[in-house]
Amino acid sequence: MKKATLLAIPLAVATVLSAGCAATMSTGMGAAPAPVGAASHFSTTDREFATQAAGGGLYEVEVSRIAAARAADPQVQGYAQMLVAHHTAANDQLMGIFKVKNFQPPASMPADKQAKLARMQALSGPELDREYIRTVGLGDHQSDIALFERAARDAADPDLKAWFAKTLPTLRSHLQAAQALAGRMAG
Repeated sequence: MKKATLLAIPLAVATVLSAGCAATMSTGMGAAPAPVGAASHFSTTDREFATQAAGGGLYEVEVSRIAAARAADPQVQGYAQMLVAHHTAANDQLMGIFKVKNFQPPASMPADKQAKLARMQALSGPELDREYIRTVGLGDHQSDIALFERAARDAADPDLKAWFAKTLPTLRSHLQAAQALAGRMAG
């Protein structure tokens, strides 16, 4: 009985990961940029939302590349590879919106994200697996979802607002997959 349960957990994680990939592939990670000639500037609030999302996106890709290369658990590696693909696509779409809106994206990730990245770079194997899922999969995605919910509700720019709203389901699928992995690792 216990062996059957242990075998079902990786299958459940794979199902959640596949569902997240399928949802992203069918709906995209974000809205397409507005046609050239659209409004060219963000409000102060929109600039804050956009800057936070762009900095977080850079971080998610870089920290996930580390985990994909150095994690011990193949499911953590797969999760990290999924995040690299999804966040790269979302970052590209956000950069397209920035270009249309004449908004200069941040050149680097925020200092707090750089510190987290440095901590992850010092880890490998099972220790990296646990910390990556705890920090990036759970904590960062909970924060990202809160930001994206606020921006989807409060952003003034319709293209930016649509991008946040359309990206939210993918972030939620990332969190669900991380929760499944964390449960498997704990137990």
